[in-house]
Amino acid sequence: MFWLKLIVIFLLLCIAYEDFKDRMVKLVYYILFVFFLLFLRFDTISGSEFLIVFVMNLTYLLLLLSMSLLVLYLRYKKITNPFLYIGVGDLILLFTFCLWFDTLNFVLFNTISLVIALLTHILLNRFHFYSKHTTIPLAGIQSLCFSIVFIMDAY
Repeated sequence: MFWLKLIVIFLLLCIAYEDFKDRMVKLVYYILFVFFLLFLRFDTISGSEFLIVFVMNLTYLLLLLSMSLLVLYLRYKKITNPFLYIGVGDLILLFTFCLWFDTLNFVLFNTISLVIALLTHILLNRFHFYSKHTTIPLAGIQSLCFSIVFIMDAY
């Protein structure tokens, strides 16, 4: 299991690097991340319990994303393309986190990591090397946050 955890951490660092560098992450990193994370998750939880927690996390995430779409609609007074504001990789990573966390921990992690992403973006935007992009590397920042939680959980 130790090697699997190292692989997960390595994949998280790859996701963060790619997202910060290009604001795009190769799909293979996400696929491998989901595969190894599920393998580790089923080592600690039963299938029926996993399904219940996953559905609850997914419901929360869909509610959060629906509210975000509603805010975009109210702001622009028309239906806008949500992929102008959040990347597909960001969504894949959020859905992957639904697989790992219990519901309360998922809500806490998601909220805290979004605040950290916003603060990090505001701070890094002052630097020239970072300000060439207008988007927030959400998957990168959240993967770094998750790697910290993942390492702390291992000990």
